[in-house]
Amino acid sequence: DGGEGGGGAGGGGGGGAAVLKGVTWPELVFDGPFRAGEVCCIVTEGEWAPFAVGRFTLSSEDMAMATMQGTCVEVLHYLTDSLWTSGSQRQPEPDADVPASVAEAIATRNAAAAEKARVRAEKEAFWAAENAAKARAERRVEIGKTTKKNQKVLRQIEDLKSKAEGGATLDKDQLAKVSKEKFLKAEIVSMATELVEMDEAERRLTEAPTPPGEGAGEGAGEG
Repeated sequence: DGGEGGGGAGGGGGGGAAVLKGVTWPELVFDGPFRAGEVCCIVTEGEWAPFAVGRFTLSSEDMAMATMQGTCVEVLHYLTDSLWTSGSQRQPEPDADVPASVAEAIATRNAAAAEKARVRAEKEAFWAAENAAKARAERRVEIGKTTKKNQKVLRQIEDLKSKAEGGATLDKDQLAKVSKEKFLKAEIVSMATELVEMDEAERRLTEAPTPPGEGAGEGAGEG
């Protein structure tokens, strides 16, 4: 009755509204993405039988952009409304067992949700590793440039020290440059150590998994 009644109630007045407030993500609440206008059943938490039929007023994407507040489902037909009263007025017994078909549908949905969560976790781990590799590559370039710059300054410092040993008087700027010698050498050693650590990290990631169910290019588009 509810499935057929949902369409009939859509054209009449007296429909209600379900309000979504303070939920972090609509796809988690409604078991996946959905379109505006898509029909849905509304059930009490822990129950299997719906007490109302409605349709989404926003898509899952638009709902998230709307800061998760406002009307999310327009109620078309509900238990004890005029449409239900004019029909068979059927409803499940309070202690009725879940029908086998419903139990199978719930199990299928839960299995699909678990698989989706697993795939998402694997993809997130894969792209996190990809992003980390990209960051390491950028850091390698930065270390190379900084090392060359420091080595150039250290050569200039050696020249200044040689001039000072030969009796030349160094000005304030030259003395300031000479005072940086220890820091520059320590920074070069620190960056060399960092390169060794990055090499080790990359060695551990040489067998990183590919995103399940998608090619690398397709997965990159999602990120």
